[in-house]
Amino acid sequence: MSYKSPFDVFFGLLFQITLNESNNCDGCQRVVAGNLLAVDFQCNLLINNTMEYLMATKDGQTTIVKERYLGMLSVPQSTIEKIEVETNKYERFKQWQ
Repeated sequence: MSYKSPFDVFFGLLFQITLNESNNCDGCQRVVAGNLLAVDFQCNLLINNTMEYLMATKDGQTTIVKERYLGMLSVPQSTIEKIEVETNKYERFKQWQ
């Protein structure tokens, strides 16, 4: 008997993760985007092909202040504020499971 994780339908999908840490610039929001590879027992995420974005909002306009390629990244569960995945890609991927 094999164990099926509730996260199985998400592996390989592009995640956009908003982090609750923002000590890189005054008032910036840190966002990382990458493909989900693994989730450990503490709900820490391992993502690949990761881009990091520092986003600033001024007068209702959000702009990218800085971006860089990080490659593989471990995201501690305690730093995650929000996770987003594109709905139509999730639905298409789920059909193949």
